[in-house]
Amino acid sequence: MSQLSLTGKDVLKINNRLLNDLADGDCVHITLPNDSVAVKIGKEGNAVYALNEQGRQTNVEIRALRGGATDKQLNSLYAAQLADFASTILINAEFIKRIGDGAGGVTNDTYIMGGGVIPKLPEATSNAEGNTDQSLAIWSIIFTNRQRAIG
Repeated sequence: MSQLSLTGKDVLKINNRLLNDLADGDCVHITLPNDSVAVKIGKEGNAVYALNEQGRQTNVEIRALRGGATDKQLNSLYAAQLADFASTILINAEFIKRIGDGAGGVTNDTYIMGGGVIPKLPEATSNAEGNTDQSLAIWSIIFTNRQRAIG
């Protein structure tokens, strides 16, 4: 019997606030830029393994409507972070990818992330040829830890 995977109505929360003004395309993109383990093979096939703590880093890109509630929330978090970095309250997030089985069952693929900071403001542009990206605020958040749960 074949397997099916239907997705829709994914959920993103930043600091326990549900985001519902996301834009088009990959409106949430989670990347893991570093491997969690390093392996080096030496003479005669001897191998060395090491845990790479940089593997904990998780980058999240959010395509939000410019001027919307999410843009305002992230702008406020960024401003507070710059105002007194030592007292910054780190960002937490939860992303839930909903996966249907075609028979009514849904499995959640959940990323729970913590220790987040915003490295920079979103860029801006003005375009006279109908580029819709000018209506977006593309935010990046870097998290220092995450876990994934499927169930």
